[in-house]
Amino acid sequence: MIKSLKMKNVRCFDHFEIDFDNKLTYIYGKNGSGKTTVLEAIYLISTGKSFRSQDESTMIKNDKNYAEINLETSHDNFRIVLTRKGKRIWINKKEVRKLSDFVGKLKSVLFSPDDIEIIKGKPQRKRKFINLSIIQFKNEYVKKLKRYHEVLKKRNTILKIDSKKPSDEYFEIITKELIKEAKTIIKERSEFIEKLNKRTKINFKLFSDKEIRIIYKANCELNEIENTFIQGEKKDILYETTLNGPHRDTIEILFDGNSAKEKTSQGQQRLIAFVIKMSVLDIINEKFNEKTIFLLDDILSELDVDNQGKVLKNNYKEQQIIMNSTEEKRIEIGKIMLVKENNHEWI
Repeated sequence: MIKSLKMKNVRCFDHFEIDFDNKLTYIYGKNGSGKTTVLEAIYLISTGKSFRSQDESTMIKNDKNYAEINLETSHDNFRIVLTRKGKRIWINKKEVRKLSDFVGKLKSVLFSPDDIEIIKGKPQRKRKFINLSIIQFKNEYVKKLKRYHEVLKKRNTILKIDSKKPSDEYFEIITKELIKEAKTIIKERSEFIEKLNKRTKINFKLFSDKEIRIIYKANCELNEIENTFIQGEKKDILYETTLNGPHRDTIEILFDGNSAKEKTSQGQQRLIAFVIKMSVLDIINEKFNEKTIFLLDDILSELDVDNQGKVLKNNYKEQQIIMNSTEEKRIEIGKIMLVKENNHEWI
């Protein structure tokens, strides 16, 4: 459980401190008041990434040269310092240099308005969702994914340098190595999505009598991957890049057997995305027998009134939930915080 969060020079805040002594913390305030920054800082500690920007240096307040985030849990102390050139990370006062040694130490799942892209977004966005979810479930997946992309980069370099006919022994070795790493990624993704489907089927019944299913559309079938690479080599040479492999995977969400992207309203898509994220949380909790932090960004504007009530009433009484909204709302349990003008107050 998160006990406290301190921020310095982060976005609109010069200095911000908050103690979390309840399972549910409800933060509300006007747009631009900094309520989402609280979630962003926690997410950065959890994943090493911001969910609002690919460049974490944008989190540094405009007139400052650095930003600092300190977070204390029941077991660990985390510290991140951001500069215009990069970031440094410490766990329990010991500097961590490899992202794979840091990611997943604080387990969290985030739901934000952008998660509707899980349903209607581009393949790259969908792969990002799957990858980040598996990383929270299996920390070693970071190294596997990194290794795959390292080998992929080597193969693409050869294709660009020797684009006419890269048939030397080194190219064959690299291709075999890429296939080996690709099989690992495909297997991990397939197993995770199978678990996710089982949990999603259960959770969606809390909100609807319909059924949703996640279809993993692997670019290469596991038992056909060697043939796919052999058959695709001429095209790879022509386009000077590797056209097959897990870096081309995607997923499709079905709603009662039909494409959720094509056959559902935006409101239904928001609910589907929320339930999928809720299910990711559940399978992480089940594996580690501990409660993962559930971060809910502007959840009330994303769901209708009936489903808002179901989220607040029926789910995760023992779960630490940190949520925000522009709406003032009374809740039966937990604490309410108003964020305004570089400060906050408990209500």
